[in-house]
Amino acid sequence: MPRLAVPGGRQPPQLHRDQDDQHQRHQELRNVAVPLITYLGLQFVTLVEGVIIVESIFGWPGIGHALVHAIFSRDVPMVQGTALVLGLGFVVVNAAIDLAIRRLDPRGMA
Repeated sequence: MPRLAVPGGRQPPQLHRDQDDQHQRHQELRNVAVPLITYLGLQFVTLVEGVIIVESIFGWPGIGHALVHAIFSRDVPMVQGTALVLGLGFVVVNAAIDLAIRRLDPRGMA
């Protein structure tokens, strides 16, 4: 990259310009991270919801398969327990996403 002529014959230090570019990239990544983390969190919740269907179709043992069998056999405590575990999992994932967004959001520093 050619250097521009500066009045007085002094050249601006390249190190300062690199630090400014690095700082700008850091700020841009923080701005991009907020919607990206939100999207990935929603996709993770959708993935966990899909586990119930996948386990039922393929007959894999797991919480989704157990939930479906409990529903068909009218096992109310099992349905309540699996719904509670899945619900707590969603709450934990959403809380972790909210904490990550709060830490990364550049507007939250003010």
